[in-house]
Amino acid sequence: MIKRLEIENYGCIRHAELKPTPMHAFVGPSDVGKSTVLKAIDALSRFINADAQRERDARAPMIPRKARDTLTLTVEFAGSLGFNVGFAPRSQTLESYVRESMQGEWLGYRHITPDFSWASEEPAAIGHFVTEIRQRLHVGFVALERAGLIADSPVRRAGAPVMFGADGRGLAWVYEQLLHREGDAFDQITQRMRKRFPWMGGVEVSSVSSSAKTLVMRTLDGQRIPAEHVGEGFLRMLAWEALRYADRPRVLLVESPEAGLSPGLVVEAMAILRELTVDKERPTQVLIATRSPLVLAELGAPEVTLVTRDPSEGTRVAALAEHPDYALRMQSLPRGSRGLDLCDGVMAAATGNTVRTRV
Repeated sequence: MIKRLEIENYGCIRHAELKPTPMHAFVGPSDVGKSTVLKAIDALSRFINADAQRERDARAPMIPRKARDTLTLTVEFAGSLGFNVGFAPRSQTLESYVRESMQGEWLGYRHITPDFSWASEEPAAIGHFVTEIRQRLHVGFVALERAGLIADSPVRRAGAPVMFGADGRGLAWVYEQLLHREGDAFDQITQRMRKRFPWMGGVEVSSVSSSAKTLVMRTLDGQRIPAEHVGEGFLRMLAWEALRYADRPRVLLVESPEAGLSPGLVVEAMAILRELTVDKERPTQVLIATRSPLVLAELGAPEVTLVTRDPSEGTRVAALAEHPDYALRMQSLPRGSRGLDLCDGVMAAATGNTVRTRV
C-alpha cells in the first residue's frame, strides 16, 4: 500500500505531500489537479515497469512535454520501502532511486531519456528492491466511458489477466472468463444485478466473430438487448461488479466512480470498491478522484483530501484528518449534504460560515 506520495513540479502541482489510506478520495472542483495526482502515481508505475518500445508508442508521455522545472515524484510504502524519479530539464534525463528503509540511503537505479531512446542497465545489486517495488506499484486506471463499455471485446491470449481496460473495453471478454471459471461468480453477479434492475433476466456473452465478444442483456420476457441499447448505469454496475473477481492491480486509480449512477447505485459502487481494500487474499488500495458529495458520504474524514488550485501557487492539498473540528461538523449534516462545500473547493461549517477557504 502507498503510505506517502510527494509530487513536485508535475503538471499543475508545484508541491504536494499526500498520505493516502487504503481507500482514499481526492475531492475538489473541476480542473484543480485531482486527476494529476492519479497520473503521477501512474507515471511512477510506468517508470519502474518501463519498456522502451511501449513507452515510445504510448499516447500520454510519462513526463509532461512542457516540463521546464526539475520534476520529482516520490512514493513510500508500508515498511518504508521507497522509490523516487527525478527529471532534470538541462540534462534531459530521468533518474531514479530506491530505498529500503527510512534510515537507508537512496540507491541509484536507472537513467533514461524521456523519449526512451536510451536507458541504463538495471543494477543487479538492488534487483530484489526493484522487484518488490514493481509488485507494490502494480497500478491500474479505471475511468469508465460508455463507448468503451459497449465496444466489442477482442478475444485475448490464453493466460492474459482477466481485467477490462481503463474505459471499460474488454468487459464482455472478462465476463466470458468469469462464466467459465470454477465457482459461481457469474451467478452471484447476476443475482445482485437482478435486485438492482428487476427487469433483467440475465446477462449473455455473444460472439461477434471468431475474435470478438459482446454483451447482450436478456429481459424477464425473453427479449435480448444489445449492450449499446442498455442504460449506462447498468453497464457501469456490471463493470464494478466484475472488479470483485478480476485480476486486479495492487493500486486501483478510479476517476469519478459516481458517473452515470443514481444515488443508490453510487452507494453500492462505493461498497464494492471498499470490499476490494479488505480482501484478505488480494487487497487493493483504491484511490479516487471525484467531485461528488455522494462519494464523500461513503468515506470517513481520514479518507478524504481536499484539492484546490491557486492562480499563483498551483494545486494545494489539505487532508480532512488535519481539520477534526470541520470533520465533526460535516458528520452532523444530513448524509446527502456532506461534502457539498468540499466539491466547490472550500471547507465550510454546518452554519455556512467558511472555516477554511484556502489550503
